[in-house]
Amino acid sequence: MPVRLIEVDSGKLSVLDNLLQLYIHEMSRHRPTPFGPDGRYPTPQIAEIGDGRAIGLLISVKGLLAGFAIVRRQRDDQGRLVSDVHEFFLAEAYRHLGFSEDEACLMFKRQPGWWRCRLLSEDAEGVQFWRSMLPRLTGALVQEVVSPDGEETHFEFCVVPDAIAIS
Repeated sequence: MPVRLIEVDSGKLSVLDNLLQLYIHEMSRHRPTPFGPDGRYPTPQIAEIGDGRAIGLLISVKGLLAGFAIVRRQRDDQGRLVSDVHEFFLAEAYRHLGFSEDEACLMFKRQPGWWRCRLLSEDAEGVQFWRSMLPRLTGALVQEVVSPDGEETHFEFCVVPDAIAIS
């Protein structure tokens, strides 16, 4: 398979921080984000990965760095431990070629159980990606939830061990 996930350790935090700059810039078309005094976007996600509150995953396509995902493990309102995808990014050159699905597939296989993918509701391309891909990929019933203020869309589902077939 040409797609690999590499867990971010302390030596790779700066690489993830650089990729986060691209991601935040892209998302700023939906939600304006001011630069910090150093001319960079703030990236509190780096501290969360550094102290273990989140897991960073770098995506490699055919041996080249192509994107990242950030997953937090937390309890939901029902007490279930949920893998919560807050950021999921693949560089433009790798989109619409099936690599995003491969990336998601590898990510879900790493941690069977309950998952939530959250994104800005205004990100129509992202919402459509998850909406069309998740039921097909996971074979699970996927619940789509829009936040009361309409700003976020969440996709919630359960991944059963060995239910996902990687192409």
